[in-house]
Amino acid sequence: MQIYGEEASEEAVMSTYAIVKFNLEDTTAIQKAAFTFTDNSTFGGTAPFRAKKEAVPHGYMGRNQFVLDGSLQEIPDSQGEVGFWSLQKSGADRKFEHNPVMEIKFRENHTSSGLTFVFEGECPKKMKVTWYDLGGDKIAEVIHTPVSLWSFCKMQVKNYAKIRLEFMETHFAERCIRLQYVIYGQYITWSDLEVKTAKVTEQIDESNQTQPVNTAQVDIIDENNDFDIANPSGAWNSAEYYQKLTMQEYKDGALIDCGTFYLNGWSFKSNIASFKAVDAVGYLDTVTYREGTVLDHARAKDVIDSVMAAAGWTDYVVDDNIADMELVGYLKKQTCRNALKEICFALGAQATCSRSDVITIRQPDRYIATYVGPDRKFIGKTQVALGDYVAQVSVSLPNYTLSTEPKSVYKAAVDPGTYAVDFSSPIAPASIQSTGGEVSNVHEGYCTLTVKAAGECEITAKTYTSQDFTLTQDVDSLDAGQTAVTKKYTAALYCPSQIYKVMKQLLSYYQLRKTLQMTYLLDKEIAGKWVGVTDTENQVSSALIKEQTIDLTGGFIAQAKCVGYDRVSVSSYFTGKELYAGGDIII
Repeated sequence: MQIYGEEASEEAVMSTYAIVKFNLEDTTAIQKAAFTFTDNSTFGGTAPFRAKKEAVPHGYMGRNQFVLDGSLQEIPDSQGEVGFWSLQKSGADRKFEHNPVMEIKFRENHTSSGLTFVFEGECPKKMKVTWYDLGGDKIAEVIHTPVSLWSFCKMQVKNYAKIRLEFMETHFAERCIRLQYVIYGQYITWSDLEVKTAKVTEQIDESNQTQPVNTAQVDIIDENNDFDIANPSGAWNSAEYYQKLTMQEYKDGALIDCGTFYLNGWSFKSNIASFKAVDAVGYLDTVTYREGTVLDHARAKDVIDSVMAAAGWTDYVVDDNIADMELVGYLKKQTCRNALKEICFALGAQATCSRSDVITIRQPDRYIATYVGPDRKFIGKTQVALGDYVAQVSVSLPNYTLSTEPKSVYKAAVDPGTYAVDFSSPIAPASIQSTGGEVSNVHEGYCTLTVKAAGECEITAKTYTSQDFTLTQDVDSLDAGQTAVTKKYTAALYCPSQIYKVMKQLLSYYQLRKTLQMTYLLDKEIAGKWVGVTDTENQVSSALIKEQTIDLTGGFIAQAKCVGYDRVSVSSYFTGKELYAGGDIII
């Protein structure tokens, strides 16, 4: 359907709506749980419980169970595919001679708003769930009656260390218990009219002055007051910072993924629960990269791996064309997000996870991915402006050398205890010496100091000092009548084989002076991608979306900020490096 002008919004609202999925789960419990079973089958095991692995339906010799239509597989010979599958079957009365029991134990306390049981094939009719504390005392008990393969047992329980599951009855005679895994909490889904407002903001910065974070804002009609902190049994008791929120849009009969985010705040007022969330890069901002080190032609992929490992983040991809580049400089103690920004600057790369839960680290490209015509733009909501004329890029780069003699890097009167000592400049760990205390866990940027008796402590070591040098890159010729601006950078890292290319890339980006703001009906456009914008005269201009806010409840409408708004005179083609768009026009 083609929609024109301001009238577009009303029809769009009717054909689209937002879907928000909230993973209200204690994710730490999965790997820390210890399982025991009274009568698990030989092919049953704990692997599916840890991986949350869905099971393919299996057939077995139960009454009217093994349908011979090819939909059921034979029972596996080994463990790893099936979770808990009881040896005994229920009798003709659908009850067991001895109720199958499964216990889950932890060494520390956990809290959840209930338990979600995921069954294979059929769910039981009745089961008893009991929670215990670290001392073995009962906290809560409930009879749960599942009616589906995914069954949530709602019971807000704080500080439990053991869960006992007793299966009491099946829906049909001669049936086994087949529990595939347990979720310690619940997956909540809000959709359509339950979602009052939902907005996603995507950003990218090819100037590499910042490492942008995508954000989400959601308002939910919370009829049960689950997120009212005045409700003692509300689900808010189990909500933890940086739990996963996934955003989707239903549009034209299809589901569109709009990103994965992590909770970083919420509030409640008049039955409206409001959530704020950040993407994976925003999560990296909460973790400190302590393993700062002086890099001497270090492989880029190895350095990125160390930053991601410090954050405990595994879902990321590094493009092959930058993985083997070499890095020089000092990656100091800082947030993992800032460390990633410094690496990306050195490589001329971008880190983004728009519409995904995977951080992709790649070099930017310049080709038109989609086209936005007048049928998707809102009349009167387009603005064009001209940015500064940047004629020069200047980058200050480090050149570290190691001192020949040790220097004092720490000196203080200290009481007995263990301390973390951060150094103002990097040191050579092998050269460290101390008096008045013992050093351990020594790194270029810090060490641990243990003092047994009060007194003065001093740490000496050979230190790295930097004699910075500056490189500049200018435009080929100055435009007449323009006031030239220089963009200055101070880099912590650089890639010797890449630095001049990075500077040219930055200067080329700053030549994209024309900026465009537009409001339009979104389709597949993503921040960081180029679009072809068609005007009412059927002329196409290229534009890079550097930021856009998407209204998921207001008709899937985006307000975008773009750069590089230049007219394309001939059909574009991608050369692998730049987008040539006819004649001498290069984007």
